[in-house]
Amino acid sequence: TFNQRTEVIVNAVSPSCNYIDTVIIDVQEFPDITLVGDTMLCDGETAYITANDETGNTQQMQWSFTDPGNPPQFNPNQPVTSNPVFSYTPTGDMTIYLIARTSQGCMSSKSINLIITDPRAVANKYKVCPGDPVVLTGYDGIDYSWGANPPDATLPTGRSANPVTAHPEETTIYTMRGYGESGCYAERTLKVDVIPFPVGEISCSPTYVDVDNPVLSLKDISQYGVSSHWDLSDGTVSDARSFSHKFNDVSGQNVEIRLTSFNEVGCS
Repeated sequence: TFNQRTEVIVNAVSPSCNYIDTVIIDVQEFPDITLVGDTMLCDGETAYITANDETGNTQQMQWSFTDPGNPPQFNPNQPVTSNPVFSYTPTGDMTIYLIARTSQGCMSSKSINLIITDPRAVANKYKVCPGDPVVLTGYDGIDYSWGANPPDATLPTGRSANPVTAHPEETTIYTMRGYGESGCYAERTLKVDVIPFPVGEISCSPTYVDVDNPVLSLKDISQYGVSSHWDLSDGTVSDARSFSHKFNDVSGQNVEIRLTSFNEVGCS
């Protein structure tokens, strides 16, 4: 078994003569194939895959959609070619195989994966208060660009593989373009709802403190408010949306009622 070019010398000796013969054993390398081409494609885009053999020994090739096995073998039902370029329009993620054969029948194979660009757009928050930061991230593309409706001046422009941060002041639909290797793209959208700050407002009945019956009915009627926190001047605190309270000490000129109202995302 020879792994490299070898010179074999045979010396045959008889009583009266020497006979010498020489043979050169050439060892042909297996094909050393690399496959290059755009592998992240948009739906309907054609892939062009080029095969390169570093050894230069390949004389025949066969492109296949099935694994040729180990050691690889040509499929007798598929064509053999010497063309190192293969074009194909995939309809989904797939693997393409190349089997290469030299003049002496040395064979090797290589595969390449084709992926249809199906990008995803994700926000770290989908409901925020006006001006809050929202991190927008794209996945499954080479890089991404973003647009906004209505326009958002805080949104970075240009293409980048990194997440971007926006500060919407109103409910906004963001559109992401996720790009493949050739520059093709697919668009995805997401919506970020901007919840206004509550407009603090207290309903108080009666609107005065009766020293004989110092009971007040209090209610949080703040626009956009969904939860409440009350601090009363006699030390009482409450998280009720509405309640009745009797003041034990009404010797002063007034009582103080402080309401903090929160919207659905916790801004107050």
